Formats: sequence, C-alpha cells, structure tokens
Amino acid sequence: MPVATSPRAASRGRVPQAVGSSDSRRARPRSWHDRRMTPRPEQRASAPVTTEQLAQALSAVGALVDGVRDDQWSDQTPCADWTVRDLINHLVQVNESFSAQLHDRTPPGPDADLLGDDPVGAYRRSAAELVGSLDRSGNAQAAPGPLGVSTGAERVQLRLADLLAHGWDLARATGQEVGFPEDVVEQALVFVRGRLDAAPRADRFGEARPVAEDAPVVDRFAAFLGRPPEWTPGLKP
Repeated sequence: MPVATSPRAASRGRVPQAVGSSDSRRARPRSWHDRRMTPRPEQRASAPVTTEQLAQALSAVGALVDGVRDDQWSDQTPCADWTVRDLINHLVQVNESFSAQLHDRTPPGPDADLLGDDPVGAYRRSAAELVGSLDRSGNAQAAPGPLGVSTGAERVQLRLADLLAHGWDLARATGQEVGFPEDVVEQALVFVRGRLDAAPRADRFGEARPVAEDAPVVDRFAAFLGRPPEWTPGLKP
C-alpha cells in the first residue's frame, strides 16, 4: 500500500493506559525451547479471553498509536515491508474485519487504506466498535483463520495475540514502552504455544528466537512469534 505521512489529529480523546504488573525475575538466560520440571505460566492451559481483557489490550495499543510522532509514520517496523502507518492500518483492518464478521457484513480488504488523515481516530473507533460488538453479540462464531478453523473463543484469543504482537512491534518502532497487563500477555503466550509448538509456521510466523528467561513476558511472547527481542530501528527484521 502507498506510504504517506499523516498528521495526527489536532484534538482527540486519550485512550487510557492499561495497568500491568511487574515481571518475575529468574536467574539464568535460556532459549524458549528449554523445559523445566515446574511449568511456567505460559506452559499451562490457556483460559478464555474476556471482553474486558481484550479491551485492556486494545486500550494499551491505542496509547501507543496516540504516541506516534508526526515524523514516525513512514518509519521501519519489525514486520518486514511494513511501515508504522502500514502496521496501524493492519490493526484497524483486523478490528473492523472482526466486527464485520460478528454482524455478517463484508469486511474491508487487507489492502484498503483505512486510516485517512486521522490514524489515531481510525484506530480508536475500530477498537470501540470491536468491544461494543463483542458486548452485544457475545461469543464469536467458529471460522477459518491463519491457524485453521478456530472456535469463537479461539478467534478472540487470536485477535488478542495478533494485537499484542503488533503492539510490541509498534512500541519498538517508535521508541515507546509497552503497557500490556502481564497476566494478559502470559495468557496469550499459553495460547500461541499450544497452537504453534506442534504446527508448521508457514509464512505467517517466523521461527522462535532465543530470549533470556528473565526477559519481560511481552519480550518472551514476541520472541516466540519470531521477533528478535533486541530489535531496534535500523536492525533488519
């Protein structure tokens, strides 16, 4: 899609920050594939994602979108071939697609420019519509997706995982701190481990990267999905 630097809206409401807790610390570094006798939180069974938890993550990513400077919209991100603007357009596209499916509407195409001249407002509106749609409709229906046919609950978990991964990408690309609740990230890591540990990653996910055991859970989550934990602007994705 064409890349253009879009000015941030002159006036907009602030998306509230999600509140996280501190990461537990451990003694030695290890690769993601090491195993311990006592299961870590992300090695246990995944619980269903609540609408409130998804809303927290959407809010935290909204704060990152709000923090993008005017000169950063065409900057590189950890996602190859995606600029900051491209990445946020993807977030909006997936939010709108999920809402459309809940209401039996035709979703927007993946190449549609959904940001216009107000990327922050476009994200905020798409996030609010998604939460409202889930509140009104309850559980999503089963449907095919990137990891095969998923139940409604699994589709919500997939939305959360994609949101957290690209939220991490956005934070790294723009030099911001992530504000994801640690328990929500741990829950997402449980889910993606269960879906990807024994499944081929094809072209959608990179191979898991080594990461220190005492790294923040969001970095361990990103590394499991193929992001180099040390990524900074200028580093090849």
